[in-house]
Amino acid sequence: MLPKGWSKHHFGDVVDIASGQIDPRKQPYSFMRHLGPEDIESDTGRIVGGDKTCAELGLISGKYEFDERAVVYSKIRPHLNKVCRPGFSGVCSADAYPIWPHEHHLSGDYLAQYMLSPAFVKVAVACSMRTGMPKINRNDLQHINIRLPPLSEQHAIV
Repeated sequence: MLPKGWSKHHFGDVVDIASGQIDPRKQPYSFMRHLGPEDIESDTGRIVGGDKTCAELGLISGKYEFDERAVVYSKIRPHLNKVCRPGFSGVCSADAYPIWPHEHHLSGDYLAQYMLSPAFVKVAVACSMRTGMPKINRNDLQHINIRLPPLSEQHAIV
């Protein structure tokens, strides 16, 4: 039973998950900051690196672009719980997904906090154990259930 005013959705119904990679050797991407899973602190959402550009790092393989609205989620080893809300535009590792909330249903800050929660991590880890390397794929992520309070309550919770 959900509290009054709350709704239950599949994750993929209230967010957009990045698809289509960019070439970090080309402009403008080569001059954008790069975030990898190693730049995100487990369980906190803190960025502990990510201050170098793609060019400075000499990156050559496909990456995802994100903007200031995105939440960046490391899909590799979900038990490490690496989720952040950068607040800037940049490029992230192909081992992470930029995720954009549908803002008429979901606050980006609430989304980041929800994804850091033990309940979300438990489901993500269960989905990731189906392969040799613990990793959650886009399809599994899209089908995780998310319970949403009204936007005003999401802001109060955050």
